[in-house]
Amino acid sequence: MRHFRLSRLAAAVVMLGSTLGIAGGTLLATSGPASAVAGGVNVCNTFNGVADASGAVAIASGTLSDCHQQGSGMLAGVFDITGAPAPASIAWATGHATSSIALSAAIDFSGGPCPAGDIAADVTIVVGGGPYMTPPAATGGGILCADISGGLNNIVLTNFGPVVI
Repeated sequence: MRHFRLSRLAAAVVMLGSTLGIAGGTLLATSGPASAVAGGVNVCNTFNGVADASGAVAIASGTLSDCHQQGSGMLAGVFDITGAPAPASIAWATGHATSSIALSAAIDFSGGPCPAGDIAADVTIVVGGGPYMTPPAATGGGILCADISGGLNNIVLTNFGPVVI
């Protein structure tokens, strides 16, 4: 009789373990990165952010919104105004994906198409990993307008036209 109970207990443990394994696998599958989509295809209509250029390394962060594929995303990273690629990332609002990117900016102190008093930055975005990875597709980017009236530690960044990821 004891052997029969032990067998039933072992069977119950195995079934519970299988159920937890399947459920855990499902959780892992749903929390992983979204499928990779080629770069240059996700268009975001709005970017609002700030940059702090008062230190040795300029840092930028902000929100890309009204993106036709991922909805919105939080961008954070280094903003190198010399034109050299700098590391950054976009954590997409879906919660399932992060794009590792390199930002580079060509500064136009004349303001370009931006409002009077702003500095224009023609930004290139190269996605090195995650959704919208650049190879083999096109690089992304757009024009950011930088309002420096708040000082170097509070540069307000907005986009002029769409930002392509």
